[in-house]
Amino acid sequence: EKILAVTKALLEAQHRHASATMCNYGRVSRMLLASASGHLRPVHETNVPEHGPRRATAYLEGLQPEQPWHCSGDPDAAGVVSWVLTPLELAHGKIWNELQALESCGATAGKWVAAARADAAATYGPEWRVLGLVSGGSWMPDASMFPVTSKVLAALDGVHAKLGGAPQDSLALQRCRVDEAFFAVQPPHTGIKPHSDNTNYILTAHLALDLEEGACWIQVGNERRYWSIGRAICFDTSYVHSTGNESDQPRTVLVVRFWHADTTPLERTCINLYHKLCCNPSLVRRVLIELAS
Repeated sequence: EKILAVTKALLEAQHRHASATMCNYGRVSRMLLASASGHLRPVHETNVPEHGPRRATAYLEGLQPEQPWHCSGDPDAAGVVSWVLTPLELAHGKIWNELQALESCGATAGKWVAAARADAAATYGPEWRVLGLVSGGSWMPDASMFPVTSKVLAALDGVHAKLGGAPQDSLALQRCRVDEAFFAVQPPHTGIKPHSDNTNYILTAHLALDLEEGACWIQVGNERRYWSIGRAICFDTSYVHSTGNESDQPRTVLVVRFWHADTTPLERTCINLYHKLCCNPSLVRRVLIELAS
């Protein structure tokens, strides 16, 4: 109830701003109010034959194109390829060399973590490990260990916080297109179960750093594709997806999650504010006090 009250108040304030700037505000308002009201059943669920099953509890209407894959050769994927996939592929060698060097000297010991939530752990398995660089559009502390990789990410038109600096405030987040970045390792002979990430306003790119080609796959919707070292792929995680590593060596990728190009700065700000409220009860209480004063 507190989150709902704060969400309504914040959306009213954003609505006034949207009216003044002639922004389209309706779709993000509908989505966030549904989430804040506790309507956690899938608000968008489809199974189109050419795409496969899709499920999203946080669905932002009108984002185009609506398709599982956004790679080179896929329809209407030119923007994603040019500003995300191509720069990542060009930087593959130096990103992988940096990670290998830090691994070999033990600098990353204790930095790799498993899935945080119990439901995520059940899907990803206890062996899946990540090392975070960017979260919520802000640099994580361990990013300072990776100056080369961080420079590549910062050039992707979105991550503006300085390494080692204070976290960005909510208004600064509206300029960010990169929302999350991390290294991910999937051990041999393991897989990630079919699942949806339940949002369609964030797309996910994977840069394959090291793996056995032909033995590591990801299925998004109805189509299964295989990673190739040095190549980047992009997909919409609101489509049901799963992975498999059928080799005898780990599969290592750099994951970059970024805002869908059709989202507006206002929508990104509203969604980020809502995420902060859901993760921070003390912030909810503080905002309620300020709204009541």
